[in-house]
Amino acid sequence: LNPSEVFGDIMIDYSYVECSMASLSAVYAFSKAYPDHRSREVQESIAAGRRFIKSIQREDGSWYGS
Repeated sequence: LNPSEVFGDIMIDYSYVECSMASLSAVYAFSKAYPDHRSREVQESIAAGRRFIKSIQREDGSWYGS
């Protein structure tokens, strides 16, 4: 038996809405401060972030861990 196999399912990283929203807010603030810097890519990132946050929202409006 390999001792590391005992911990195989312990290290699970969940996506928390707080971290995702903080990142999305930072990218949005950046886009307002520097509107001409890679604007298409920044707007695509913001749209992808919004889609992700909506995709993990539960039907009752909550998120995992909230």
